[in-house]
Amino acid sequence: MCNVKHRGSTYRSPEEYMDCADQLDTIDVYALGGVFYYLLSGGRRPWYYIEDYDLAIKRILGGEKSALPDDILDEERLDEGAITGVEEFEVNASSRRERSRHPALVALREVMMKCWEFKPEDRPSSLQVVQMLEEKWNDIIAPTISSGGGRTR
Repeated sequence: MCNVKHRGSTYRSPEEYMDCADQLDTIDVYALGGVFYYLLSGGRRPWYYIEDYDLAIKRILGGEKSALPDDILDEERLDEGAITGVEEFEVNASSRRERSRHPALVALREVMMKCWEFKPEDRPSSLQVVQMLEEKWNDIIAPTISSGGGRTR
């Protein structure tokens, strides 16, 4: 794949931007990290805050990981103008921070960061991603079941 230049997506793995680099199944795991980012950030692509595409790629090639926005939840309410007063904004900002610490979101962020390891050999396999998510899900749901909260499907 020498002399192939990829443009237009910040979901790609670092090795996809390197001339003649091996491209294994780990590129898909890296891209899955981008999908997790999209879910966590309310529909934003990785590096959405950098307008210069080449600068974003330079950061990816430098081993950096896209930062998550501070307000990863309730963006729609802010955009729709639903928050009118300062006190209401402060209450909702606090609520967003609390929800961003929800164990499911924390777990997804942790797995996302592992998917975004710079070196392909440091990334989990797709099976390991599934196993990590299942393990984290069980850690989250088990206390709910044991406390009588029940499990719904």
